[in-house]
Amino acid sequence: CPSDLLQHFASTFDLNLLAVPSYTRKMSKFNACDFLAEWLYNKNKRRADRKFTAFSDIPFVKNWLKDHPRPPIPLSLLLSEDEAALIIQSFWRGYRVRCDAEIQELRQWQRELREENRGYTRKIMKFWADQESKVGQTMEEELVEEMPPSPAEEPIRDLTQYEILLKIRKDCM
Repeated sequence: CPSDLLQHFASTFDLNLLAVPSYTRKMSKFNACDFLAEWLYNKNKRRADRKFTAFSDIPFVKNWLKDHPRPPIPLSLLLSEDEAALIIQSFWRGYRVRCDAEIQELRQWQRELREENRGYTRKIMKFWADQESKVGQTMEEELVEEMPPSPAEEPIRDLTQYEILLKIRKDCM
């Protein structure tokens, strides 16, 4: 048991356990090995004249963690009990709302609407492919004719983006 191990080391090294946080949960984010490594590093007689060094700032720990990164801490250890209860309650309320008959009907309508609109991308791609093929044909035909346009003719006006969108909408319907 981790608490028994901590008690054993506390009695062996004359640790003040009041500095160690106590938890009633089964799991905690307290890591006894990290605590002991930090405590032993800072209580080393060769380092007596130096300041306290946090665990993550110890040189050999930095090197080790660079080569062997730790997995992320589970959310259950990061959240307080109140935060966890709030998340669980919000999910439960959302589930209860989604079970409502009116909401089910709305979601079914949205699903059907998505199914109806599913082919529009394909239709738009087909429209643009047709337009590109038409442009290619007219350009080839003009090259064959090679007749210079007369100065009296008006130049062909480019379509605006709005006119292009209206044309796409009309062709897709």
